[in-house]
Amino acid sequence: MTDLSFLAPSSVNFVFASNLFEHLSQEDFALVLAQLRRALAQDGTLNILQPNYYYAYREYFDDYTHKSIYTHTSMADFLDAHGFRVVECRPRFLPLTVKSRLHVSALLIRLYLASPWKVLGKQMFIRAVPDGRRGFET
Repeated sequence: MTDLSFLAPSSVNFVFASNLFEHLSQEDFALVLAQLRRALAQDGTLNILQPNYYYAYREYFDDYTHKSIYTHTSMADFLDAHGFRVVECRPRFLPLTVKSRLHVSALLIRLYLASPWKVLGKQMFIRAVPDGRRGFET
């Protein structure tokens, strides 16, 4: 994960990292960000979905592989400190999990995503662009 040297400069338009960066040390995360800055195309974006400690603090370390803690605020600050500008931040985007004893319906998931209220949301979504490049409207 920390060696992205195979990516050519400015060759990637869209990066999506789901439930990844909380498993890396901050040093490794900074290394990944430096490589992504190099690899992202002019209008490329970094899109992050991961647990938001602010809302998931009770169960955050139920996964023993979590190494780093991020809230929507600290993640935005970390990205800023490493050359990215946050253009969209949704602190409560998705539930921590969709695992349930009940049947998980695709219709219920679509309704949840369409709803303006994310009361079960414990995962954040952040979209960022390398600083100095024009971003998208939020």
